Amino acid sequence: MVIAEMIGVPEERHQDFHRWAVELISIQIDPARGLAGSQNLRTLFAGLLEQRRVEPRDDLVSVLAAAEFEGESPSMPLLRPG
Repeated sequence: MVIAEMIGVPEERHQDFHRWAVELISIQIDPARGLAGSQNLRTLFAGLLEQRRVEPRDDLVSVLAAAEFEGESPSMPLLRPG
């Protein structure tokens, strides 16, 4: 939950974040479950990035939303695997 706080995950989504992170780390044991966790986390972070671009807060997602990498702002293509 400390990581969720630092990242900027809203408190009401902490349990979802934890569940999806556990699913993600199980990817080698259960690939389908791991991929589902990965997709859910990407969806969560995409929404948080969009929110923080409009309304920055004191969290890591806000820092990422304001940052530029090689001239581009973080977006879903940068968060996609592969």
